[in-house]
This record gives sequence, C-alpha cells and structure tokens, in this order.
Amino acid sequence: VASAASSMWTGGTERQQYLSSMTHFMGGDQSAAREMMDWANENARTTQFSSGEVLAAASRAIQIADGSATEAQRLTQLSEDMASLTPGKTVMDAMEALADAQMGEFERMKEFGFKGSADAFEAAGGDFWSMQSTSNGKTVEEMFAGGTASGAQNATAKIGTITGTFDDALASAGEKM
Repeated sequence: VASAASSMWTGGTERQQYLSSMTHFMGGDQSAAREMMDWANENARTTQFSSGEVLAAASRAIQIADGSATEAQRLTQLSEDMASLTPGKTVMDAMEALADAQMGEFERMKEFGFKGSADAFEAAGGDFWSMQSTSNGKTVEEMFAGGTASGAQNATAKIGTITGTFDDALASAGEKM
C-alpha cells in the first residue's frame, strides 16, 4: 500500500511539473498543454514505454518545437521509434539527439545509426525533416518508421505496457492530490 501511495504521489507531482512546463512553452495556454499531456498519455499506452518516459519526452519536444503541439507530437513519435530500434537507448536519449540535429549537430544521431552532416543539413535548406542520411539516403522518419510497432512485439515490451498502464493509473490519481 505504501508503495502504491508513493507511486501516486511521485507520478502526480511529475505530471504537474510537465503540465507547468508545457503550459509555459505553449504561451500560457493550459488547455493546449493539457491536450498535449492527454495525447502523450494515450500515445504511451500504445508503446512499450511508460507514460512518465513519454511525458518527459513530450515536454522536451514542446520546448524544441517552440510550443507547437503538432511538431512536438511528431518529434515524440520519432523519438519513440528511434529508442525502440536502438537497444539501451531511451526515448529521452533520442529526443536529445533530435534536439541537437535540429540545430545541425549530428553526433548523437550517430548513436542511433543516422549519419548526418553539416553539408547534408545545408543541402536540405536547414530542414532536418527533409535531409537525408549520408549512409543510406533515407530521411530520419523513413529510417525509423515503424520502430515503436516493431519494438512493442517483444515480451519485455508487452509486460512493460501492462505495468505502464497500472503506473499511469496511479500517477493520474496522484495528479489530483
């Protein structure tokens, strides 16, 4: 019981912090921030990642995307695909690699197998989404497409989805404390 109460408290306070951060970077629009959090929670239920992992990545994505929920969702889904296909890497590791890449820095992207360069970035007009890997000619979305779906099929991911749903319920209850 004490463990459940602790999970509720911790999960709830984390969610409140994510909401505050998202609200700030979305120009003070708490309704839009709440919609983004709801999207992230629902999205987490379809992946092998916990809602806490996805909320952290989505919160960071809002910062990277200058408050755009649509762009943040795209970044979050891509970071999930990348982490799913790269054992040992987290969703946040992938999100930070994407943050760097959007600034033209590709060192962290190499950890996920995407080889970019300043020349390729410049050739794409500084548009990270349309630049192609120097090793295989694919865009980052083409390279990692379907990663989350593939990763969700292993036994560890299936167990993680079940426990994540339970943890999400506790955190949601804790958010109201």
